[in-house]
Parts: sequence; C-alpha cells; structure tokens
Amino acid sequence: MITTAKLGAWIAITVLSVVFAPQAWAANAVSAKSAAAASTATAAVSASSSAIPEALQKALAQPEGKERDKAEYDAVMEWQKTDPAAALAWAVPRANNVPNQRIVGGVSHAWGKREPAAAVAWALARKPSKNGSNEMLVFHLTIGYWAISDPKAVLAWLDTVPADSSKDFIYYVYMSIPDGWARKDPVASAAWAESVKNDQNRQVAINETAIIWARSQSEDAAVWAKRLPPADLKSVVGPIFDVWHQRDAAKATAWLDSLTLPEETKADLKKKAELKKPKK
Repeated sequence: MITTAKLGAWIAITVLSVVFAPQAWAANAVSAKSAAAASTATAAVSASSSAIPEALQKALAQPEGKERDKAEYDAVMEWQKTDPAAALAWAVPRANNVPNQRIVGGVSHAWGKREPAAAVAWALARKPSKNGSNEMLVFHLTIGYWAISDPKAVLAWLDTVPADSSKDFIYYVYMSIPDGWARKDPVASAAWAESVKNDQNRQVAINETAIIWARSQSEDAAVWAKRLPPADLKSVVGPIFDVWHQRDAAKATAWLDSLTLPEETKADLKKKAELKKPKK
C-alpha cells in the first residue's frame, strides 16, 4: 500500500503542475537536438495525421523544447473541448515525461469539471490498477470532480467495486473521493469517511478528509478530529497540526497539547513543524 507521502511526490509532477504560468513555457531555449527531434516527430505524426487535429500536428513538428511543449498543451486542451476521450486516448500512452503528464492532467481536470461521470467511465474502461500509472492519474482527478458534483452517485458506484480489485486501485478510490468531496462539503465527507467499515480504507478516507479540510478550515477540522476514536485521531493529528501550525502556531500547539496522546508524539510533531517554519 502506498502512503500519502509517496503519492505527493508523484502528484507534484502531474496534478499540481497542471496549474502553471503560460509564459514559463518559453523561458528556456530549445534543445540542441531540435533539428533531429523535429524530423523524428514529423515522421511519427505522418502515420496518423488524420487522427489528430492540425494544430497538434504542427506542434509535434516543432523542435523539442518549451515552445513545443506549450504548443502541444494548447492544442490538446483545445481538442478536448470537442472530443476529450480522443484527446486522452492520444495523450495517455505518451505521458512518459513531465510535459506530457501535464497534458494528461490538464485534460482530466477539464473533462472532470464538465462531465465527471463520463470521464470516470472512460478512466475505468482503461482498467487503472497500478500506482503511478497515467490511467490512475486520470481516475484520481476525475472521480474527485465526480465526488464534488454528485457524491451520492459516487457512493452508489462504490458499492459496485469488486472486492478483489487491486490494492492500489482501492487506495485511490478511498483517497480520491474525499480529495474532491471535502473541498465542497468537508462535514459530509468526514461523516462518510467515519462510516467506512474496512479499517484500512477508513484510515485512508479519514486522513485525506483531514488534509483537505485543514487547508481551508483548520479549527473546524481540529474540532472534528478531537472526537474521533484514538486510532483515527492518531492518523489525522499530524496533517491537521502541520497545516494549522503554519497559520497559527499558538492555537495549533494548544490544540495538540489538549489531546490524549503520548508526549513523545506531541514533541515529535512540534519539532517537525518548527523545522518547516520559514527562516527569518
């Protein structure tokens, strides 16, 4: 089972990097191998030129570098407005580097916002099962948006998930639902997370709810966490304290001190929080 920390490193490249300053794409000069790259790209495109938009064909024919990356991103994002399934089908197999992973993330974000159920259905048809795969990234993003727009439908779908699904897939299900839902309705997300019967899945759902909730309403998340059973509290105290401490160290510390936890646990959390404080 992967951890939230491990997931963060992967998401940092894909999900979080979708939001970027357009001008940054052109900040660096093109690669020294641009001529050879352009020739290779042109040859690769020619075999399937009728299947992709002309703007994307032109982008792929450009020399390797930031300008081409931006042109590809812009072309695929335009394409997904009319045919998101085709855009993703083209992008996912090619997402073996950061620029192309941004494309997959961008299309997933856009389609997930417009038609989350359809986007999730597309992702599921690709049978996402492996942690770190581009199919799993699409699933993570789109089911999060589905949970925002129609949580009841997501929970109804959840009842149909086969019990023998891969561990990574199950992890993403219980992490992705609150990742979206808690942004809109953390109280409802928290109530659902607490109701999950499987201990491992409940810990994932509760922990993700706590992380998302603490980012927007640290004090409310802290009040909720304090009434959780000891095992669940232990799972969420770190993320809540870490986020809250960055905004209001005094209140966060007072809350931590009020909890029934081992003193060494509290001391360790305080030490880690202090190390993260910006140096003056």
